[in-house]
Amino acid sequence: MTAAGKLRIAIPAIHGSLALLLGLTLLYLHAAMSNPLFEALAVGIAILLSAAALILAAITDWFAALTAGMKKLHRVTFYLLAGIAFALAGIFLGAYPLVPLQWLVIFAIIHALAFGISALAYAARAGHHSQKRRAMYFFGAVSILFSGAMAGLIRNPTDSSATAILGWYLCFVGAKMLFFAWEARPVRFMPDSPRQPEEKDRQTRSAIQSAADRVHTQPAKQNAHAHHR
Repeated sequence: MTAAGKLRIAIPAIHGSLALLLGLTLLYLHAAMSNPLFEALAVGIAILLSAAALILAAITDWFAALTAGMKKLHRVTFYLLAGIAFALAGIFLGAYPLVPLQWLVIFAIIHALAFGISALAYAARAGHHSQKRRAMYFFGAVSILFSGAMAGLIRNPTDSSATAILGWYLCFVGAKMLFFAWEARPVRFMPDSPRQPEEKDRQTRSAIQSAADRVHTQPAKQNAHAHHR
């Protein structure tokens, strides 16, 4: 596997694992919010963990930019800009841990709506694999539903409800990124399994060409043999 292929698997896998772990942690903190004192402590922990996850994601993207090499300038630029965005968000949350948790919900609404629209637009294009199109339709629709649910929560927000919806959304994002990492893996076919269509076409063309070569060369061999006699 090439370095670019490994990056296409490693980056979403790391981001997905971070998002899934953070989402499960937020759900645990939500379940443990039994009194106002611990609720305030849980909110602070949630914000600091979010900052740490964003900084780790930034470091991952920067490492990917270094690994991609200058030959893939567009990928280097993408990873660098994504890393800077993650780092700035993480530093902001770490420097201002008293930021209301509802701000994170607003950021999550924007993220969910942007991904949902782009995923549906991607799936609507012709030429993509049917399995990938179905997956993008599903993830896009669920993201838009999450954005609507979080937008409804903003009207009457509480720290407990914000922690819960963020936890569920981050678990969804983590599962989505892990699926993308799994989908990007190279497919290996067993000897007795159906071949890829491209492989079948290549073998068919090779067989036709070999048969044509035999047809053209056989009369020449027969003439040469007759002349030798």
